[in-house]
Amino acid sequence: MLNNLSSYLSSNEYRISVLPTGVHVLNYKSVIDITSEVVIINVNNRISKIKGKDMKAVKLDKNELLITGTILEVTIDEK
Repeated sequence: MLNNLSSYLSSNEYRISVLPTGVHVLNYKSVIDITSEVVIINVNNRISKIKGKDMKAVKLDKNELLITGTILEVTIDEK
């Protein structure tokens, strides 16, 4: 179990999880834009757009982003 946890924490793959209260993004490359209606981020040479209402970045550090609000759509496009 400890090996699985260590592997998960050191993984460079991005992960986008839609939660009841928002979106959690792990291992993103950069934030391109944040407004109350759209968040655009670079994830491993792809662009992710999160559309919603009343969105706020409540946690932002070098590899983790937590956005709260009403999430309407999450898309991932090639760069």
